[in-house]
Amino acid sequence: MLRKPTWSPMPRLEVPAAPKKPASAGFFVPTFMPYLKLFVAQAFLLVLIAVTHIAAIQWSLYWHYIWLDVPVHFAGGMWLALAGAWMFLRANMKLEVTTIFSLVIILSIAWEIFELAAGVPIEESFALDTVIDLTMDVFGGILGFLIAHSLSTHATIPLNEETENSTS
Repeated sequence: MLRKPTWSPMPRLEVPAAPKKPASAGFFVPTFMPYLKLFVAQAFLLVLIAVTHIAAIQWSLYWHYIWLDVPVHFAGGMWLALAGAWMFLRANMKLEVTTIFSLVIILSIAWEIFELAAGVPIEESFALDTVIDLTMDVFGGILGFLIAHSLSTHATIPLNEETENSTS
């Protein structure tokens, strides 16, 4: 024979509705999620560039394969654009092509000056190599901006009430 339970049943509690606006509690807020793909893309690209550059320096690949400098500079320009876009968007700044383009050009010129100051051997085609490096940085920056723009516009969260009300 089964006995009746001796405890009393718990009353049912209502679950409160979710807030309409996301909470802002610091760095890990819901607004970080739309830019997670942008962060992952630029972080992956930075690791790829670093591994390639370290291997190329370690085994003198830049001198055995002269063309290796071109894709590394292209990827470097793309990383500059992606990282710059990610930082601007995290700071709630508007993503503009002129800002990202200026960032890529200034930092690319700074890198070329660093290479010169670090003692990278100057060859007869130094001027041509510098022009090719800067051109590849700019082309990579353009592609990086297009990727950043695509990722940031396709992953938005409506934060104002007008957008939320228009979808209901």
